Amino acid sequence: MKKKVIAAAVFCVLIIIVIAAVLTKYVDSAKVTTNHEPPGDDVNSADLNTFYNRTLTVGNDIRNLGSGYGIFDAQKDGCLVVGIGDGDNTLYKEFMNAYKDQKDAFIRVAQSTVEGDVILYDVMYRADLEEFWLVTDNTRDEFAAEEDRKIQLKVYEDTAEYKYQERLYWILFDRILLDETIENGDAFIVMPLERLSEYDV
Repeated sequence: MKKKVIAAAVFCVLIIIVIAAVLTKYVDSAKVTTNHEPPGDDVNSADLNTFYNRTLTVGNDIRNLGSGYGIFDAQKDGCLVVGIGDGDNTLYKEFMNAYKDQKDAFIRVAQSTVEGDVILYDVMYRADLEEFWLVTDNTRDEFAAEEDRKIQLKVYEDTAEYKYQERLYWILFDRILLDETIENGDAFIVMPLERLSEYDV
C-alpha cells in the first residue's frame, strides 16, 4: 500500500514538472513574438501601450484624443502640422538632431485630408533599439473605408530625406530605399519637405 502511495506521489510530481516546463516554453515564445516584431509589420496593442509609456510619450496617448479632434486642435497642441507655418521645420529639425545624436525622439505629425479630416502620425525614434516606431491614426478620416479607420503601429529600420518624382519627402523604410520601395508600399512617407535640408541621411 505504501509503495502505491509513493508511486502516485512521484507520478504527480512528474506531471507538475512537465506542465511547468510546457508553460515556461509557451511564455518564452510569446515574449519573442510580441517584443521582436520584424520591421514594417503590424505590432499588437500591447506594443501601443509600450509606445505611450516611454518618457517622451507619457501623457500623449493618441488613443485618448476625442473623435472631434481636428487640425486646429493639433496646431494648438504644438504638433507638426503639414503645410502650416515655418514652425514645421523647427520641430522636424529637433527630431532629426536628436536622431543624429542617437537620442530618443518623438514627434506628432498632423495632416489634413482633401475633405478636411485629420490624420495623425506619431513617430518615435528608439535609440536603444535603433528603430523608428510609427503610430498611424486614421480613425477620423470619414471618407476612408471602415476597415482602414484604425490606429496601427509599425516599426521601421531607417529614415531618410528622399527625392521622389521631383519632390522631397521624409521617409521611413527598411534596408533599401529606391523609387520601387515607395511604389511597392514598402516605405512610409511621413510628410513632404519643401526644400533640401542639411539632414540628408
